[in-house]
Amino acid sequence: MSLDRVYIRFKGRVLGPLTQEKTMDMVKRGQITRQHELSTDSVAWRAAGEFDEFFPKQISSAKSQTEASKKDELKVKEPAEIEWYANFDGANQGPINETGLKKWIAMGKVDSSTLLWRAGMANWTEGGVLMPEWFSGSDNRAASRKGRVEAVIANTGSASDSSSRDDLSELTGLPLRTYGWVMFLSILGMILGVLGIIGSSISFVYIASSPVSGPPKAMAVIVSLSVIVAWSMFFYISFLLLMYGNKVSVLRFRATEQALADAFRALNRFWFILGLFVLVGLVLALLIWGAIVLVGASVASMAN
Repeated sequence: MSLDRVYIRFKGRVLGPLTQEKTMDMVKRGQITRQHELSTDSVAWRAAGEFDEFFPKQISSAKSQTEASKKDELKVKEPAEIEWYANFDGANQGPINETGLKKWIAMGKVDSSTLLWRAGMANWTEGGVLMPEWFSGSDNRAASRKGRVEAVIANTGSASDSSSRDDLSELTGLPLRTYGWVMFLSILGMILGVLGIIGSSISFVYIASSPVSGPPKAMAVIVSLSVIVAWSMFFYISFLLLMYGNKVSVLRFRATEQALADAFRALNRFWFILGLFVLVGLVLALLIWGAIVLVGASVASMAN
């Protein structure tokens, strides 16, 4: 009989077709027992125990029975280690021994509601029903973690609500739309700031080293120093804009409330320094303009 295709039926459920090698592996694992039904065409069904390929008939000789009984005695004295399977993360995990399974329980991967199976079991069973003593401590820890999570959610206002996640996604999308322009303007501003500082510094050295003296030279020196300070502030403001862009870039990989808050704090710092710079610049411009008017009036009166 060809066993290239094997169908398995148990309690009305049909699995297959499977290869002979796969079917033999399931027999060895205990997933197929003599109570299952097998078929090669999914039409004619026979008990799995009737297939000698999977369940060889017992040898009736006295010698073989004696050897089998000795092997059984050895098995009693040295029990085989049970291999467990657990269903979590959307798939069946295993095989694993009892020690490994308990590690999974301690890590929280397996809890009392996780389905477990081992050879000899007819169906998958919840761990809490199968081995309740394994989950007494882990369930308490899970309940404690659940209580802490529920407290955080209560304080923050239903953090797991789907509408909140949608709102957060919409908020993070707003700064990401301008990310390119932010980076372009910040880098351009820093380059212009460096060039402005170099140019105004050269102008300051030239004015300071000129042989001209008197109020006009002093006023020119003050103006050139003010220009150096202004370009330095311009560079710093561009740097703050770059820092905001870096915070926004984080949202592309980690769109969380904390990352969004960090980006808004960086943006707030940029606008605060920019506003302060504009305000101080206007005040200094008025003062310099007034000083120029006074110096010009003084020079005119001296000329008269």
